[in-house]
Amino acid sequence: MDLKSSERTDALRRELRALIADEAPKIPLRNGTRVVEDPAHWEAWKKWSARLYEKKFVGRSWPVEFGGVADNTPMDEFVVASELARSRVPTLLYFATYAAHAIINYGTQRQKEYFLPRTRNSEIVWCQLFSEPGGGSDLAALKTRAQRDGDVYRINGQKVWNTQAQMAGYGFLLARTSPDGSKHAGITAFLINMRQLGVTVRPIREITGTEDFNEVLFADAEIPVENRIGEEGEGWKIATSTLAKERINTAAYGVATRNSMDDLIAAARKVKAERGLPDGVRHRLASLHAECEISNLLGLVIATREASGKPRLSDPPVAKMFFSNTNLAVATMALELLGEQGLYQESDPGAIERGRWPDMFLYARAYTIAGGSSEIVRNILSERVLGMPRD
Repeated sequence: MDLKSSERTDALRRELRALIADEAPKIPLRNGTRVVEDPAHWEAWKKWSARLYEKKFVGRSWPVEFGGVADNTPMDEFVVASELARSRVPTLLYFATYAAHAIINYGTQRQKEYFLPRTRNSEIVWCQLFSEPGGGSDLAALKTRAQRDGDVYRINGQKVWNTQAQMAGYGFLLARTSPDGSKHAGITAFLINMRQLGVTVRPIREITGTEDFNEVLFADAEIPVENRIGEEGEGWKIATSTLAKERINTAAYGVATRNSMDDLIAAARKVKAERGLPDGVRHRLASLHAECEISNLLGLVIATREASGKPRLSDPPVAKMFFSNTNLAVATMALELLGEQGLYQESDPGAIERGRWPDMFLYARAYTIAGGSSEIVRNILSERVLGMPRD
């Protein structure tokens, strides 16, 4: 396996770095999946998103007629995702691309012609409407109903943990069209207008003090049949195949953790100069630094295996679990090292870096749950990869 860069990837990095230097918006970067917290920054982010599509740095795997790149490779996508993370600039909502992948692979020609160009130019921003209050990590347990009524479906139910839904124009929705058969059957995928009657979005204030998550309620919300993706009952297949398309973005998470590790080392040097370091800190920093490098390399391994056409089922869950645990460990050590001042929130006088460390610590917990809790991920690895018996 060749983990070295090439002339092609080096040129791609240089082109993207030039665009970042010239045009990246000056939007405060937040931890986690949040790209925009202040609504005043929303238009700047949309313009930046459209520019990344226009210059073909993102959406590279799309069909050429809709803006994709003919000779795109998974390694190209990894280079872009990791470079955006390394440069600490706003990127796309990675889950917002799920709808595009679903439309490309399962949508009608009309859906492709209408939604794909509007996604690229940021006229339409997507949210994901999968999780439900009673489902936890069990997506197939969803209960939101979609009942056919002539040329429309009537949607009733509730979704939760929907990032940026309060700003999205359309949602990629999974709803149950049939109660029969296994819980994986009877699920259908839809595209729903978030501004229409019957759709209520309620922001959720989190422990971080921000409101990037939402709950979404549906009360006889109508979806035209033409906005169904695929056939009835194909929702589970569409969702799982679409999520698999986003392994490359997940692989780039290790880069963001390495950024935080660099910041932690800089903070440690400052503490050392001011009051000296406690015993054992250097050893812990070295150990964490090694773990961050491993997390970054796991992402690179995913990209190279994808590029060679030999992906492994175990790679994404291993990388996800390793990243989320390492990310939490970095944030935890930062708070321990900085002491009382490290706990100051953004609004507190004397807060370090706009309160980034307590914000990172609180959000790091979310990473161990979002996308499948660490416990669920361990079960997946033990049962589906190692072949161990179920409990």
